Amino acid sequence: MRKSSLFLLTILIGIILFFIIVNAVKTEPKQNIPTSTWIKAVCNEKNYCLDVQITCSEDKIIDIKPTGEGAYFPESWMDPRPIELIKKWC
Repeated sequence: MRKSSLFLLTILIGIILFFIIVNAVKTEPKQNIPTSTWIKAVCNEKNYCLDVQITCSEDKIIDIKPTGEGAYFPESWMDPRPIELIKKWC
């Protein structure tokens, strides 16, 4: 009986230590990297433009979400934004 109790106690301590280590690895503090979020109109060749919310960090896209807002423009419409701004994402 004593050997089985000692064995169970050892297993229980091992399981507790395992969860403590796994939890410590998961909860490493994240670096506080600044992000920026903005709305951009993305247009296709048929002059349909959809607004999307873009989140960037260090010039890399983290997330893109459609806002649900969009518009069709006439066939003669030309995007008035400079080409650099049209192509810029972050």
